[in-house]
Amino acid sequence: MNPKTTAFLFGALLVMLVVLAVVLVYGPSNTNETGFVFTSMHDTAAPFEPKDVEKVVIERKKPADATLVFERDPDTKKWRITEPRNLKADNSNIDSLVHQIYDAHRAEKSKAPSLKDAGLADPQRIITLSKEGRELKLTVGEVLPGDNALAYVLSSDAPGQVMGVRRSSIDSALETLPFFRNKDLLGEGPATDLQVVKVTQGKKGTVELKKDKDHWRLAQPPYGEATWAPS
Repeated sequence: MNPKTTAFLFGALLVMLVVLAVVLVYGPSNTNETGFVFTSMHDTAAPFEPKDVEKVVIERKKPADATLVFERDPDTKKWRITEPRNLKADNSNIDSLVHQIYDAHRAEKSKAPSLKDAGLADPQRIITLSKEGRELKLTVGEVLPGDNALAYVLSSDAPGQVMGVRRSSIDSALETLPFFRNKDLLGEGPATDLQVVKVTQGKKGTVELKKDKDHWRLAQPPYGEATWAPS
């Protein structure tokens, strides 16, 4: 082969390898993510991390239902449900909601629908995260069906800009009150003064629970230590 031809082919191959390397390093990822929904939460100059969130408000618009409000105790850092009424909270599930919003990414680069077509002119929910002097809002519109469904949202960081996110990335924001309530109905440990619980239903007999030190036991019928099974 002509030396000039060989040199030319070698040079062309080298250029192709360089271009390929640039695409692999700087090109789009396989997940097709295009950036955070809330870029301000990741601003290194003034971050707003999940641990900083003091209050969460979920306005349930469609279908209309009571607003949910969660507030973090400044001393214990534990969550409490304050609306629609005072209730013990499931801390892990509320933390999951906050982390999902913090981590949420835009799912695709294709042209988004209008506010009306995305269900954002009449949204399902508005979720507000706040701390003293700072507030962020996530508005949720239409949620498409399917295992890998999109949900259309608005971020207070980019007013009026419709974004598509994976439903799975914000599914905690779509949950109802029972998801956020503490599932331990009777309580364990020394925090509760309740000692005996009796439940009677007609001719079916009585179920009696008694507290033994810091744990509950079935006294009637005498089945021993009580456990609960998640639904």
